Amino acid sequence: MVASTTTVRRRSDRGGDYDLSLIDLDGGARMLSRVEGVAPADVRIGQRVEPRIVELASGPAIGFVPAHEPEDH
Repeated sequence: MVASTTTVRRRSDRGGDYDLSLIDLDGGARMLSRVEGVAPADVRIGQRVEPRIVELASGPAIGFVPAHEPEDH
């Protein structure tokens, strides 16, 4: 779950803005990482996320994507 989030601003020729979030893991630990797959402004505190291996310019890293919320029936 996203505990804290900020947007890192970069020029578009350097890859553009990206999210940097503090993620509360289910086991109680916290991890600083990125939430990918959504605009940085759309990442919200309390949002559930799932881990993914993402490719960065520096190589593979652990990132997160928004979790799929169960649908109400």
